[in-house]
Amino acid sequence: MKQGGKGANTYAINPIDVYQKIQNELSQMSHRKNAKKRNQRQSQQAMAFVKAKKETISFIKLLSSFVSNKFIHKQIKLKRTENIKNFRACPKDVPLDVYKSYKAFFSDAQIKYIYTAITKQTTKYANINDADHTDIVDNTFNSLVKALRKYHRGEGKNIKNIFAYATGTAKKLTFRQASMNAWANVGII
Repeated sequence: MKQGGKGANTYAINPIDVYQKIQNELSQMSHRKNAKKRNQRQSQQAMAFVKAKKETISFIKLLSSFVSNKFIHKQIKLKRTENIKNFRACPKDVPLDVYKSYKAFFSDAQIKYIYTAITKQTTKYANINDADHTDIVDNTFNSLVKALRKYHRGEGKNIKNIFAYATGTAKKLTFRQASMNAWANVGII
């Protein structure tokens, strides 16, 4: 088994006269310095080994905790950044309950535009009260979500323009509710 590094070896090729001179000289031997181990008892050597091992283990634990903490902090920062990128807030003039109900299906701008379109349809009739308006908004959004669900399941037709669909649905529901309110106010003769 070969030991040592993978570095290059160098060889000095001497001329014959230098070679013969080297052959005639005696080689010198270098003496080792006394090792520490020879001066220590076996128990002291064992304690030194245990101490070194403990230092190594504690260093590895410390290093891994630094790496782990760094990773955790990086993950927290990335999550915070993603939350900032994906932040959504209830648009102005849209009730919070409507926004919370339909934010999973539509963007903030879509919710605002659809709600505004529904409100324009309901304000055309004077006999539509707040309760009727809330019912019309919920029914219009539910109708739109159900139509989109049917299309994505392959059961229904494609909705080319969700805003036109919502406006048309709100118009029909508002007219029906206004008619019902008008007939409810007519006294029976």
